[in-house]
Amino acid sequence: MAQVENVCDRIAILNNGKLIALATMDELLSKYGSKKYLIDFDSAENQDVPANLHAKRNQEGGYSVQYENVDETNTLLQWIGRTGGRTLSITTKSDTLEDIFLGLVDGSHAIE
Repeated sequence: MAQVENVCDRIAILNNGKLIALATMDELLSKYGSKKYLIDFDSAENQDVPANLHAKRNQEGGYSVQYENVDETNTLLQWIGRTGGRTLSITTKSDTLEDIFLGLVDGSHAIE
């Protein structure tokens, strides 16, 4: 699917012989795609991470979390700053054509 993203001007997505989307890659990303924010961080000593931040311990002893909402990301970064923690990395990941295709076919993306 990566080749389709790079080569095609327009992309048609079929499900059981029915056309469910026809658009450019940018249009598909805008309409059905999402961006995820992946954050790795350390908390200050003796500082428990609040459950509402949904962070999980990683193999290095720090924490990792993934959000799709930039407001949640900002809340975490503010908490890290207030409590003396340390942000180790912030990575963004945008959906690929394969992610969009699977979401449309399995029904997790609403077809308009």
